[in-house]
Amino acid sequence: SPLVVAAGSTVVFSYAVRNTGSDTLRDVVLVDDAGTVGVPGDDFIPAPVTITAGGKVYNTGDTNKNGLLDRTETWLYTASRIAPEGAYTNIANVSATNTRTLVTLRDDDPANLFGAVARVDLEKAINAVDPANPTPAEDADSSTQPLVLNLGTPITFTYLLRNTGNGP
Repeated sequence: SPLVVAAGSTVVFSYAVRNTGSDTLRDVVLVDDAGTVGVPGDDFIPAPVTITAGGKVYNTGDTNKNGLLDRTETWLYTASRIAPEGAYTNIANVSATNTRTLVTLRDDDPANLFGAVARVDLEKAINAVDPANPTPAEDADSSTQPLVLNLGTPITFTYLLRNTGNGP
């Protein structure tokens, strides 16, 4: 099930690219589809998590600092985005070239979230026969057409509270 977050909040995506084969990989390219499969115009490249050693910048997972994804390494990347309203799935795609066979390898992984929006609706009614469905007169929202009661009539206020958002 998706991770539920507040719509409009910042979500940090973390990516771990592992070499699960026996050969070293080069030319590692990670791209996120930004939640729009088949629409490359909004794709983005997550930022590598880096360190500097000997004046050169390496992915923190590049343990031997050779710029190649070795079979025991996991390279890390990150990206921040604003959570949209409702269901959202983005797919990360990675490609890399096997240094021995020169074959390009590919993998992908989805991330699912739900951007929840909190909304509330309150209806206050006076002497409503059906408090879940007050008539416009019982709702008494209009200051120009107030509900008129006889003096001494008991008054019962009812409050109907509804979640009009998209989440629990």
